[in-house]
Amino acid sequence: VVAVVGCNEGEFPRVPPPKVAQAARDAALAEEARLFYVAVTRAQARLVLTCARARPPRPGHDSRAAPPARFLHWL
Repeated sequence: VVAVVGCNEGEFPRVPPPKVAQAARDAALAEEARLFYVAVTRAQARLVLTCARARPPRPGHDSRAAPPARFLHWL
């Protein structure tokens, strides 16, 4: 059984800050895509993917969660 928790856009894949160079951002996204692929292909009996509908309120942050991650559209 493999569980991937937090499959919300911006969380997984984690979005680097805007000040990071575009090449580094692309490399980070490619690495997260690879990790997602490994998780999905390792599941033998069951694959569990979750994403949040809401987040606990934090100062300066919206309590609404981001939409589901782009990786979920691959399935």
